[in-house]
Amino acid sequence: MTDLASRPGTGTGRPERPVPRGRAARVVAWLRGEQERTLAGAAALAACGAVVTGLLVAMALGLVGWYLAEAGAYGSTTAALGAATQVWLLGHGATLSIGGVPVGLVPLAVTAGLVAVAHRLARRAGRTARPTTDDRALLQAVTVFAGVYMVLVVVVCVLAGTDAVSASIPRAVVGSLLIGALAGGHGLARGSGRWEPLLARVPGWVRAVVHGALLSVGLLLVGATMLLAAAIGFGVNDALAVLAALRLETTDQVAYGAATLLLLPNAVVFAAAYLLGPGFAVGTGTVVSPTAVVLGPVPAFPLLAALPDDGPTHPWLLGLVAVPVLAALVGSGRSQRAYGVLSADSAALRGFGSGALAGVLVTLLAALASGPVGTGRLADVGPPIWDVAVLAVGAMSLAGLLAGSVVAWWDRRRARRT
Repeated sequence: MTDLASRPGTGTGRPERPVPRGRAARVVAWLRGEQERTLAGAAALAACGAVVTGLLVAMALGLVGWYLAEAGAYGSTTAALGAATQVWLLGHGATLSIGGVPVGLVPLAVTAGLVAVAHRLARRAGRTARPTTDDRALLQAVTVFAGVYMVLVVVVCVLAGTDAVSASIPRAVVGSLLIGALAGGHGLARGSGRWEPLLARVPGWVRAVVHGALLSVGLLLVGATMLLAAAIGFGVNDALAVLAALRLETTDQVAYGAATLLLLPNAVVFAAAYLLGPGFAVGTGTVVSPTAVVLGPVPAFPLLAALPDDGPTHPWLLGLVAVPVLAALVGSGRSQRAYGVLSADSAALRGFGSGALAGVLVTLLAALASGPVGTGRLADVGPPIWDVAVLAVGAMSLAGLLAGSVVAWWDRRRARRT
């Protein structure tokens, strides 16, 4: 009976796995998942898988696009794989130098895909690794994931460099570390079951501020998406005229469509900057805002057909600047309801913090979505960062302050009645 009672051993509820004999057999079994890995070991494998998966998907799409271009009559497979790798590096925030011409506009769709892959594999690693309740083990695993991910991205950055094309290693390091630490860390915490205990230890006011900020940013991006969809709808005839004037083959039109899809999230962020008031630039000396539109010649790209006409704007467009204020009002108000406090000063501070953090997040998105696409006129593409920061933080923090105070007053009034 004693022998039978002692066999479960691990206390994890999982069946025990036989221990392979021999060092090589143990290594193979560990790699195949036949033996339970530590959280750090699983994180290292997940980081390798995230880099390889993202790179292989980018290369596969690059080869498909190369083959569609007249059955691969232009360039070579090596050039197609190299171009796909450079786009993959751009998704990590690396600035490219193509023949001395800087290209730093990050395709946010690629970045979102890299974040999704890293998060998914990290969550799977946390779920399949040896269970742990030690926060230090989780911190070690997050460090390992971010470090391995960063090292592999730098290796690819070095190997993919040529005399004509090179990538900025410092920016690649920063971008890969952020993806590895944020996406990988959240995935590991979720998969290992440590996210809820960690979240429970966060002060309530911090959770309220973050909740309100994320909700406010989400509502602002929804409004920006609606504005972009309306602009594309009004400019679809101009976009078709641009494609007709270029006289592109069917395969080239597919390539233009793919480039448009990759840059759609950037266009949404540009529309959010438009709603805030400062607008954005599509070249040096240009501005697209609710108060003025100064364009001049712009590149023949179908997505740019959504831009308004050059010249003075309609006065009613100024009303669009109320969208960020409404987003902050709703986001901070819903957060106050979810984490309600009756104290007037506490509610006001929480609302103010939600709006201020939302403004900071919008500014970071604007900075990430901007970058040069060449020299000369195309060296300035994107919203003016400092103007966006001042208006976003100022308007959304005041709106959050108002929403928090009003909701708290209403809750106190209702509490006195009941």
